[in-house]
Amino acid sequence: MTKFLYKARDRYGVERRGSMEAPTTRDVTSILEEKRLVPVSVEIEEGSRENAAIEKFMERFERRVNNEDLLILCQQLSSLLSAGITIISSLVAVQEVIKSKRLKRAMIAVKEDIDKGSSFSEALANYPDIFPDFMVNMIRAGERAGIISEIMVKIASMLQKEIDTQRQIKAATRYPLMVLFALAVGFVVVITFVIPKFAVIYASFKVDLPLPTRILIGINYSISRFWLLAIIVCAALYYAFRKSIESPQGKMQFDRFTLSIPVFGPLMTKIILARFTRMFASMLAAGIIVVDALNISSKISGNDVFRKVIQDMRDAVIEGETLSDNMKSANIFPSVAVQMVATGEKTGNLSQLLGDVADYFERETGYMTANLTALIEPMLVFFLGMMVLMLALGVYLPIWSIMNLYKQ
Repeated sequence: MTKFLYKARDRYGVERRGSMEAPTTRDVTSILEEKRLVPVSVEIEEGSRENAAIEKFMERFERRVNNEDLLILCQQLSSLLSAGITIISSLVAVQEVIKSKRLKRAMIAVKEDIDKGSSFSEALANYPDIFPDFMVNMIRAGERAGIISEIMVKIASMLQKEIDTQRQIKAATRYPLMVLFALAVGFVVVITFVIPKFAVIYASFKVDLPLPTRILIGINYSISRFWLLAIIVCAALYYAFRKSIESPQGKMQFDRFTLSIPVFGPLMTKIILARFTRMFASMLAAGIIVVDALNISSKISGNDVFRKVIQDMRDAVIEGETLSDNMKSANIFPSVAVQMVATGEKTGNLSQLLGDVADYFERETGYMTANLTALIEPMLVFFLGMMVLMLALGVYLPIWSIMNLYKQ
């Protein structure tokens, strides 16, 4: 926001002076006209432009708005709206409980947009980096049906499920990550301090060093001599990777690869399916037609492979095909899910049965996350064993060779 100094006259011709914060001069003029004041001059306050630039730069380092922030927002708005409080008053009230500075600024701007005549969903759509597409579209549907408070409850429920899943995954992967970190630290210590000492000792004996030892010494030599080049190469590879996944083809290939990773690929598939079916069911229950619900739901999958599959399903539905037949041909939905959707199409109770499908995928996701540590342990043990074996052979094989030399 930039601070402006203004001069204006009221309907009696009396001059009014003051200051206000707004994005642009036009916004100041509009606000003055709404107050029935005739603008005479609007100028940026001295030093305000620099302060605004500094604030904008500092915003980059602020914590991003996460699902917990949005959950609190939706819960508060739902309670206030269900109590009969207007949307403007509700937005003013929730600003006091919002801890995220970025979200608080966005809500202030949303209120100002609504004051200027925008709807709630239109105002939220102006901030796509904060409010996800599904939230905006569900609120738009709630505005049409006059059930915004009920829609806020549904959004809060979806956000809560996302938060619970993320917490379960973090808890399940905490131990493996700690083990890998400890192994990485140990490997660095051995390569940096232990191997150089042994290399000096081995150099005094005329023995051929084993391959594992030569590999460790080569790693130490490369790190100590070419560490700057290694950092540059890693940075270049990371930049090239980021650029490649920004292209549609690269993103599709990367998303297809992530789904093929053992353990995590099937888990990610179930999470996406649970998110899609829950969103789809909520949209249908909110009165959104199937084609629009598929279009909106495809955007929140977060995976281009699934996005394309759902978009193909939407195109097929437009052409008159049934949803269940397309789900079956997509080869990503379990047969039980296809059968439940087919039953919902026949009985006209599609949204409820889609909700049951979402419950099924969420249960499967819960089972997998609960057993994630057990699923990772075999791979973790194998990796640890190979690393320890490499270090042990690299250190002790030369000692055995030297001992054999003395025996001779």
